[in-house]
Amino acid sequence: MKKWNVAIIGLGFVGKLHYDALRRLPNVHVRTIVVHKAQDIPLVKENYDADVVTDCWQEAVADPQIQVIHNCTPNALHDEINLAAIGAGKHLYAEKPMSLTTAGAEEVMAAAKAEPNLNRLLISAVYLLCWIRQYQAPLFQGYKGSEIPCFVLMGGCRNQHDALFVQYLAQLPVDILILACDLSRPCTVQSEQLLELTGKDSMPVPKFPRDGGSVQMRTMASNAEQDLTSILYTDSGIYRNRQFSRADAITLQTTYDEVFILWSQELKYRANFSTVNQVVNMPVVYAKVSGVEDGKVEAYWQKIKLLLGDDTMLIPSLPYVVTGAANQFQPLAVKTLRNGRLKREEIKAHRQYPFALLREELQEHMFDKVQLMLDERMIKGTFTNGTEYTVLATVLNMNRDIVRRLQSFDFTKKNPKMVVLCTGEQPCSLEDAILMTFLNLVGFDIALFVPTGYQTIERYLNGNYPVEHQIGEYVYDLQVPDFNALTPVKRSWLENILKRGN
Repeated sequence: MKKWNVAIIGLGFVGKLHYDALRRLPNVHVRTIVVHKAQDIPLVKENYDADVVTDCWQEAVADPQIQVIHNCTPNALHDEINLAAIGAGKHLYAEKPMSLTTAGAEEVMAAAKAEPNLNRLLISAVYLLCWIRQYQAPLFQGYKGSEIPCFVLMGGCRNQHDALFVQYLAQLPVDILILACDLSRPCTVQSEQLLELTGKDSMPVPKFPRDGGSVQMRTMASNAEQDLTSILYTDSGIYRNRQFSRADAITLQTTYDEVFILWSQELKYRANFSTVNQVVNMPVVYAKVSGVEDGKVEAYWQKIKLLLGDDTMLIPSLPYVVTGAANQFQPLAVKTLRNGRLKREEIKAHRQYPFALLREELQEHMFDKVQLMLDERMIKGTFTNGTEYTVLATVLNMNRDIVRRLQSFDFTKKNPKMVVLCTGEQPCSLEDAILMTFLNLVGFDIALFVPTGYQTIERYLNGNYPVEHQIGEYVYDLQVPDFNALTPVKRSWLENILKRGN
């Protein structure tokens, strides 16, 4: 699914409606919000989830990472911004009216149909205006004719727009120093007036070092190791330990017997496993087994025992998490969930944050899945009766056993697992539904055994149900046995032939 980066220009009543609608779309990210006054920026940064908050609409239009502009400004400002957005090659969503005049609307439509050369000209102009706005103050604040400011560009000009700005500065009383340390990335600026000095050594420097300690160089052995890693672990089907930091779960539509076959398989050997753009697509089992096969209780328990191993967590009864039980993270959830977005850094900085010891990439993976649950409203009551706070608080309150299994999880290898038994008539809790949905998204295999066939977590879900397998008779009042004490059932020679593979 393609991800769209959006800029909202204007955060009045209409702009806020646009923001609220856009944040609910799973493939849309509000990258930039443009406000009317600079003094509003801190408040908007605190209450809205956007990478950039600025009072310069030209900055949003010039941003190459933004594909769509939502123009929510007052009507009198529509023409200029609409023309600039179209000129920059952006998709445009303009609030009505498009223009205050027929001539203005026709001009916008003509720009949308113009030749690409005109668009490129407009793009360059917008970029130049944005650069000037950004650097005018630091270069010329307190300017005196006898003191020439200096502009240092680290890494060289990356594209024609960078080169245009440098050539513009060259016409002003500004000294320009371009440091192109990596000879494999040629600087795009070309001018007869440019004095170019080229050394024999090349070294990529990602950012300007503040002190000598920030410059790192690889040894020959390190370079060789990097080359070998690139050869072995790129599109080879071989993966090093914890090679990937991001992953998405794909629930497999399986038969009942396939649950037991897949249970012991590493993720990379399952159907539909893939790695795309450094993101792992994890095929996981999420199954509900209703009834008892042929009504044979002993064989039923023996079958479940096959799933229980060191990597499997057993939940012998529901509710596992009791609604109303003390949860110290409920206040933290209320404080750090605003406008439907997790304030991740605030959560991490809180003294009660329980996952600080986990790998940073795993923490982000967990936050991603909580945000996905909220964005897609997987749990009933999300954003209507405060259930969103319960979602976050429940995840933060996971027990140590689950957290440890997550810490050891490698997205390409054997994933953590959970077997849940619901043999009675006590209803499961909202928190149970939240926990199982979350664990499914982070990559757990989950098998929910319900011999009664009753509904369990389904009553709390808006979709994302487990795959249900109806395997036989409904049986009530079963007592969960001591699985360690179970002895294997002996089969006849005929059963061994007929049941081979089960």
